[in-house]
Amino acid sequence: MFDVGRVCKKTVGREAGRFCVVVEKKDATFVIVDGDVRRRRCNVRHLKPVGTVLKVAKRATTETVRKAMEEAGFKLTPKTKPKPPKEKPVKKRVLKAREKVPKEKLKPKKKVIKKKAPAKKKTPAKKVKKPAKPKPKKVAAKKKTVKKSKKIVKKKAATKKVKKTTAKKSTKAK
Repeated sequence: MFDVGRVCKKTVGREAGRFCVVVEKKDATFVIVDGDVRRRRCNVRHLKPVGTVLKVAKRATTETVRKAMEEAGFKLTPKTKPKPPKEKPVKKRVLKAREKVPKEKLKPKKKVIKKKAPAKKKTPAKKVKKPAKPKPKKVAAKKKTVKKSKKIVKKKAATKKVKKTTAKKSTKAK
């Protein structure tokens, strides 16, 4: 039904209502159309076939398709040429208050010259050694840890004695 040369009317999209000609058949659902529309792939469901078939070669150019449509009596919209690019607006520079007055009337700015002070000669400073601070003694801390470790040893020994006595009682009970 949608063979090469079949005139159709587009029903969907921005080109709806315009006439086109099938130029190439891709598969069962897609064809390539051209004419009063842009040359592109189109779904068959978006086309309504018209009774006429034009003699157009497969993959024909846009010019030959449009000529064949005009000879058959179809009205075509004229192709528009691209518009020439416009000039970009130039941003005007805002003048400062001093620049608005003509240069002839302006008084030249006086340049202030700063005199450099004579550089002082640096004498090498003598290094003074600071007396070393005595380190605090940690003797008190060692005594505390010794006392704690003795307590821990005593606790471990007490738990071993308890375990031995409970073990002896359990063997006697058996």
